[in-house]
Amino acid sequence: MASRSRYLDKFENLNVIKEFDSKDQSPALIEAELEGLPVLIKHWVQESPDVERTLQDIWIYEVRQLHRLKGCPGVGDFIVPIVASNSDEDGFYLVLGTEERRPLSLYTSKSVGGTLRLRQWVNNLKNKSNRAKLWRNINRISQALQILHSQGILHRNLDCDSILTNISSEEDDFQLTGFEWSIRLQHISDDSIVTTSPNYAGENIFSFLTDWHDLGRLAAEILGINISLICDLNNSVRSIIEDTELILDEINLIRGLAGIIRIDSNTPFEGLSYEVVQPKLESIIKKLDEFSSPQEESYSIAFLLTPPAHNPGVGAKRIPVYSAIQKVFFDAHGIAIPANDISEFIRYIEDDLRDTSILSVFKTDRKVEEVILLGSTLTYVLTKNKRIGGDADGSWDCAFCTQAYLSPPRKVDGTNPTKIMTSKITCFAHNDRAGQASCNSRSWQGLIGELRSASAADEKVTTLLLGFAAYHLAEIAYAKSEIYPVEIITYTPDVEDPGQSIVRLKSISDSVADDISETLRIHSPARRLKEILLGDKVSEPNWNLVSNINFSEDDQEVILTFLQIHEVSGEDIFEFQASNPDPEYQYCYLVPGSAQGTTKQLSRRAFAIDALSEHAELIKMLERPHLECMDSHESYVTDSAFEQLDSSKKDVFKRIQNTLPLYLVQGPPGVGKTHLVTALVRQAFESEPSSRLLLTAQSHSTVQHLYKEVKNAVDAQGKASPLIVSCIKEASGDDEKDAITHLDDLAREYLLSLTNSDAFRDTPVNITKDKIQELCRDGNRSMRFSFMGQLLRSANLVFTTTNSRQIEDLIRTRSQFDWSIMEETGKVTGIELLSPLLLSYRRLMIGDHKQLPPYATEQMRQTLRDLNRLRGALEVSTEIYNSQIKGEFIKEMFTSEKIRDITAEHLSEISTEALRLHLLFESFVNEEISVAKKSFEYYGSSDFHRPIASMLSIQHRMHPDIADLISFTFYEEKLKTYREKEIEYLSSPRPFYFEGNCKVTKKLNSAAIVWIEIPDIQASRGVKSKEEKPTWNNSLERKVLIKALTRLRAAPGEKLPKLALLSPYAVQVKYLERDIERGAGDLKNLQCFSKPDDLSTFCKTVDSFQGAEADLVAVSLVRNNSESYSLGALGFLLDSRRMNVLLSRAKHQLVIIGSYEFISCWSQKIKEEEIQKGNTNNEFLVRLVEKLESQKKTGKMVTIQYEQVMNLTKIS
Repeated sequence: MASRSRYLDKFENLNVIKEFDSKDQSPALIEAELEGLPVLIKHWVQESPDVERTLQDIWIYEVRQLHRLKGCPGVGDFIVPIVASNSDEDGFYLVLGTEERRPLSLYTSKSVGGTLRLRQWVNNLKNKSNRAKLWRNINRISQALQILHSQGILHRNLDCDSILTNISSEEDDFQLTGFEWSIRLQHISDDSIVTTSPNYAGENIFSFLTDWHDLGRLAAEILGINISLICDLNNSVRSIIEDTELILDEINLIRGLAGIIRIDSNTPFEGLSYEVVQPKLESIIKKLDEFSSPQEESYSIAFLLTPPAHNPGVGAKRIPVYSAIQKVFFDAHGIAIPANDISEFIRYIEDDLRDTSILSVFKTDRKVEEVILLGSTLTYVLTKNKRIGGDADGSWDCAFCTQAYLSPPRKVDGTNPTKIMTSKITCFAHNDRAGQASCNSRSWQGLIGELRSASAADEKVTTLLLGFAAYHLAEIAYAKSEIYPVEIITYTPDVEDPGQSIVRLKSISDSVADDISETLRIHSPARRLKEILLGDKVSEPNWNLVSNINFSEDDQEVILTFLQIHEVSGEDIFEFQASNPDPEYQYCYLVPGSAQGTTKQLSRRAFAIDALSEHAELIKMLERPHLECMDSHESYVTDSAFEQLDSSKKDVFKRIQNTLPLYLVQGPPGVGKTHLVTALVRQAFESEPSSRLLLTAQSHSTVQHLYKEVKNAVDAQGKASPLIVSCIKEASGDDEKDAITHLDDLAREYLLSLTNSDAFRDTPVNITKDKIQELCRDGNRSMRFSFMGQLLRSANLVFTTTNSRQIEDLIRTRSQFDWSIMEETGKVTGIELLSPLLLSYRRLMIGDHKQLPPYATEQMRQTLRDLNRLRGALEVSTEIYNSQIKGEFIKEMFTSEKIRDITAEHLSEISTEALRLHLLFESFVNEEISVAKKSFEYYGSSDFHRPIASMLSIQHRMHPDIADLISFTFYEEKLKTYREKEIEYLSSPRPFYFEGNCKVTKKLNSAAIVWIEIPDIQASRGVKSKEEKPTWNNSLERKVLIKALTRLRAAPGEKLPKLALLSPYAVQVKYLERDIERGAGDLKNLQCFSKPDDLSTFCKTVDSFQGAEADLVAVSLVRNNSESYSLGALGFLLDSRRMNVLLSRAKHQLVIIGSYEFISCWSQKIKEEEIQKGNTNNEFLVRLVEKLESQKKTGKMVTIQYEQVMNLTKIS
């Protein structure tokens, strides 16, 4: 290299092992250390501006491919991982994590062979044991190719430089690199991609087959054999065997890989794949192992049996094996063995190992691996034997022992992987040349490798995995608590409808169900069932009658519809209608109709946890996202979509483009998150037309909105249309069926197009034509499932819900996307996000943790915090035998015995992690804030911190006065209004008005925020009083609201203004709907208003309205009482996230009906009794009142007494 690059200054111990080749643009290879870790740097040297663009294309393409592959499960073990990448005036750099591996070319080069003290195994491939190791490593490269090919990637550059290995490693460790000439199949016709690799000069035909041909050539090269010798079919097999000393299977495999013969008689030449190659490799390895192994299966150990120079200290546990034998022999017999009586030492060891010997691998306190053999009295420490064999690092052909433990190490506690030795173990002294010469035993390496693999698998069980599993099991426990024990009183024909039956049930006590309720500290099953059927929530329309409590399916499904409740002799009797005959179950349980969907969701989440357990990269990212953060080096195009973004979105857009593998975007109300997504999607296709993107959200409506906006944006690009698949439920009915309606339509469209093609008409095979035409028929959806799966896996854009069946199918087929863009991540749990996170290395999470949380958040968090409750939930889950909703990982890690053995300290760690993962988006955002703060405190500047999260800070939805209220109360005044939008709101009339010229209507028509004041009950009456019955119902607020609505008018215009009437409580919403229907005669004016987002009603709860908006929003707060503690008095109004949503839905005007005096009074109490004592949980309410007071003084918020509204006269 001509000079030292400034970028290389950050590395230590640099060693150039290959210079840059400007002729074929192959990079320089530099060994180095980065923060103490070994790395390999690939450096494309920029020698002239003429080739800069070509080098940059080669470099960025390899960076992209490595990032894509990094997201594939299991890829880290077969493909060299990318650590960093950079560019400067001296060229382009790619830094790979090698873990002591070096390019294989350093060991296969003929010039290297004589320089080593002892030949490495790869230079001694006449040895059949070494050849078996080579083919095991070739098997690893075959698996790497399988991963590449599954993602549509061709390697095209398979040689000894593209394989890294630690030649001294006992394990098979070949890893694949060298992706600078790799290519995606879709890119073959893309002129912007450099396609001519050194290995294919002048050749422009690429396929998966060419990679397999290269593997055959590479195997021959490593074996030191001329490939033309093997591939020449005129050479007899016998002569090749004599010349090469290969076995027949090796010759046939190399010929098959090279494409000279069929590798399998049932497989055509073009059908080469890992599934075809792997059995042939296994056969070769097995035969070579048999050739190199003795007839009798035995193992041998050489012992160092000389007296030590110094006696071991008193109390030492690990001492020289000579001293250990002397001690236990003296303790047993009262005499010592003569130092020169080696045969007596050997006899003692053989006796000690004869009855019981167990091989184990464990890590010491210093994290050093030890291989030990446990005998009846002593534990022997085994190492490689460097005194025999030809390997520089020693050999496991005969183990070596110098040390022993007097008792097994405390870390060997039964949880370590072990192997009971049933084979003969031959023992001799280290200097027994006759014993060594006659040593003809099996190598210990295979056994130790198995134990290491098992140990590595155990180490992968991180607290993160256990946290996900614990949360999932808690969900299962709650799902089980919703199965209610009942007794059938009567099951009789319905008099009015003979085809139906009337079923009368009553709740009964059940020890299992009662224990679950007690464990979770929730109300009894009987009480909860009654509350569901008669409470303020919308009742389940359908119920199922089942015979068990373990989520097992019954042969006969009994569907019930709730009718009414009767009280008979003090007992509640529930009446249902059923279409099935009496199933005559011995035990009966009532299950919500939604339970079937719950079971499917639980099964998918369990499957996602299983997939995560095999995904090392994602585990590391989820554990410490900031440590995995790196620069993508992606440039962006300032197209029309980018230019239309506001300044906040442009800044976030750039950060997203430049950051891998995760970025989070907090999207407060009204900031236009969808515009950012559409710009990102357009950018992806601009830079790489064959990009694949997955877009998900929790709700069908959000996915539907994304689909429409993104599709319109992509269509507007005017380029070749990508394949877009939408798996969205658009109508009521079965989610699973409705979600694939668009996909099925697309499949039929392609099939019909095929039937109209020349190829179809020219096909002489009528049977094939008939099958295709049958596939086209509308009623044959099930026959098209396979083709739909192909479309789904081939699509450039896939839209679906977070936990859909399609997501699960994509994970099963190991599909990978270039982006996984997840919306609504603030209102879903971490376990729900697992599935889309698994499907790409590049992940974008968009959400707002300051709006609605996941369902039943507080209940679940209470369980996860309380260790007794959590342990109880784990124990409850062990009694469920439906394996699908648990998954393999949980079944193995959470048995009754293992749950019982979890210490309080370990359970506390699992609890902490489960809480973190439960609200994953919020946890990541808070971690970003914490890391940024620590970085600033340490460096005194924010320049050294790379953020992984940003907030969109410019809103476009709300009137600026409403936005100021939201910004001050919930977003620390960081949310601003887009200037052009602010001007529009302040200068343009509203699309509605309140008719009349009195003081009340003038106020209603003046400010963007109007508070209609209901008297504070305690202040006005001076006596304790509670809300009306049923609870969470306020008739006065409804009357006032309806009176105000009688004066509401729509202004002339093309579009009907949107009106929304919201309340925190379902009962108030239900009664408000009823009151509006009853007063329809006085509310005909509402026909001139549209319902928000095509809903069927103006009235909605806040929980059902996140993401929606309306020109005018009226809110009924309901709460107004004399309770003495804040939660009892304010209830819902103390939930900052729901209040945020409630107050931020209005575009032009927000009308609040409630007691301002009541809210202000409690604001002052919270300030004095909570905040001043350090409890800031409810600080938002204080800020809300503070801002409203400020706006009241400036006229931005006006108050109207409810009597003034009630006194409004009717206008005819």
